[in-house]
Amino acid sequence: LRLAVRVLVRTKSWTLIVLVSLALGIGANTALFTAVNGLLLQTVRVAEPERLIRFNWTGQNDMVRSSSDYGYSGSFGTRNVRSTFSFAIFEQLRAANTTLTDLAAGAPMGSLNVIVNGDAQLATGYEASGTYFQVLGVSAVLGRVFGEADDKPSATPVAVISYPYWKKRFAGEPSVIDRVVSINGQMVPIIGVTGPDFSGIQRLGTDPPDVTVPLSFDAVFSPPTPLPNARTAVPRMNQPTYWWLQLVGRLKPGASIDQARANFATVF
Repeated sequence: LRLAVRVLVRTKSWTLIVLVSLALGIGANTALFTAVNGLLLQTVRVAEPERLIRFNWTGQNDMVRSSSDYGYSGSFGTRNVRSTFSFAIFEQLRAANTTLTDLAAGAPMGSLNVIVNGDAQLATGYEASGTYFQVLGVSAVLGRVFGEADDKPSATPVAVISYPYWKKRFAGEPSVIDRVVSINGQMVPIIGVTGPDFSGIQRLGTDPPDVTVPLSFDAVFSPPTPLPNARTAVPRMNQPTYWWLQLVGRLKPGASIDQARANFATVF
């Protein structure tokens, strides 16, 4: 080892070239593997993932006043592709559905302040319609996931946590079920823990959101601010021109993606 170090130190230029070549080679191989793995090898770890479809739109949209998008959406020719819709459009698409078992809507919530036993820590959040887990075919390994009965303003806010978050924040204790924690100032019971294989639908190969809550409580966990020249704040669930929800559906057995396109093109 001492001899090798002395040789490398005496030939600094050669050593630098070797190190740079190795770094570039390792970096390029890592980047290529990551791309191939994400595009060709990985998929959402749910039952029959090939039947899941993601909604996007492109072109002129005169129904948008404000919008949020999450990540790269791509382009179609010279036109941008967007992946978010308003809650009103989600309801219209769902009402017109004849080709999917159902539709689900959801959106990242950013960081949530979760207080457990007086200890406040930030957690990643996601909000989803009551059909979310049903459409994806995801169940809980502990407790239960929420459904449409939980996704109503008249219901009690509940939360489902991810397996990694359960292990990290609650030490994998089964007593976490029905435990009440503070989430952004709201007292919320934890009703379920998703499985270790489920990583959400935002980014393949990354950790799932720590906490998932029903969509109906968007204004509870993230209170809206008044619009310019408005006296009161209007929740974005009630703003048809606010486009912020990603939509996902599951094809019925025997239905094709082309049939789904034809079905929903009559609405939007």
